[in-house]
Order: sequence, then C-alpha cells, then structure tokens
Amino acid sequence: MTDRVLIVTARYPVLGEVKSRLAADIGSEAALAVYRCLLDRCAAVLANLEAKKYIFFTGTDDLQTRAYFQSLGCHIAEQCEGDIGQRMHHAFTTVWEANPKAKLVLVGTDVPDLTAGIVEAAFNALNTHDAVLGPAIDGGYYLIGLSAPEPEVFTGIAWSTETVCATTIDILQQKGKRVALVDELHDIDYLADLQASIHFPEYPSEQ
Repeated sequence: MTDRVLIVTARYPVLGEVKSRLAADIGSEAALAVYRCLLDRCAAVLANLEAKKYIFFTGTDDLQTRAYFQSLGCHIAEQCEGDIGQRMHHAFTTVWEANPKAKLVLVGTDVPDLTAGIVEAAFNALNTHDAVLGPAIDGGYYLIGLSAPEPEVFTGIAWSTETVCATTIDILQQKGKRVALVDELHDIDYLADLQASIHFPEYPSEQ
C-alpha cells in the first residue's frame, strides 16, 4: 500500500543516549534495557502492518539495530538537528518528497501499548479527516497523521508540556481541518510511568 506510509522516530539504543529523564531515576543501564524493550514492541507493530515504513534515527549509529529494522522492510533515515517539532517536520517533508500522494502517520517509540490496530485506525481516519492524533495521557501525543502538509503544527508549540495535543488540535481546527483521535495511551518518560505500565512488572507501583 504505497499510499500509506508509517514514519517512526527513534534513537539508536546506545548506553547513556536514551531515556535521560528515566535514567535519572533508575540508572543508564536500566533505562537502556527499558528502551530496548520499547524498540522491540515497536518492531512488532511494524512487522504486523501493511504499509511503507521509514524509521528516522538519532544518536550514535548502531549497525545491528539498523540492519534489524532494514530486515523488517524499513527505509532508514537520520533525524535532523533541532527540537522535536523541527525533527518531525523534517521527517514528514523528507517522506513526502519521495511519496507525494501518500497519507503519512508518524509515531514515536515510547508507548508500549501501541498496536498495529491503532495505526490501522489512524490510516483509516485519514480517509475522511485531514489529520489524526493519538493523545498521550500526559497531554502530548504519541501519533500524528496527515493527509497533506501542515507545517504550522510543528512550530510555536511548547513541546514536552501538557498542552501539546490540545494546541495542535486548535491549530488544525482554526484552519478548518477535520481532526480525528485514536486511543489515548501512556508513554514512558519517568519511573512513575514504568510503575503504571503492565509491561514492566519489575517496577511495581509504590501506591
């Protein structure tokens, strides 16, 4: 399905370069182990999805990781410098240059409950809507899909705050765009997030 393209933004799993906020709570080695688990769950989504796939990495190159995702049919690219908005905009622009008529959905790697079904629902939403978002419980979003370029959604946003998703929706609706939502999910940034997730039972909740 060349009209459907999934973009994944990720970091190479290198000690000391992933999940810095989580590492402050549990240490760099444990944070790396968590991130490897998150990458594995993302890979399972990719393996079960019929779409063209790109993964944009940042950090110190890891040839084994690169080869693994290539074996899943992913086109490998590098993230640009800049904040998260600039990096997402660069990924969308790069992929649209190669696939100008495609519907694009972008996801990160920090959401252990992401499934191929949720991504499918996002692509389906783009048949009747201009944009789709996957809200995160912390107020951000873990998924954004667009049927055409909307550069405004990647600028002027207070990234890593609880208003990211709501602000993005406002920007799109002010332009008269139809916005759909898929499931709200939990992402992993801090120890409390691990303790709230069923996927990491080795970090029991303190409650």
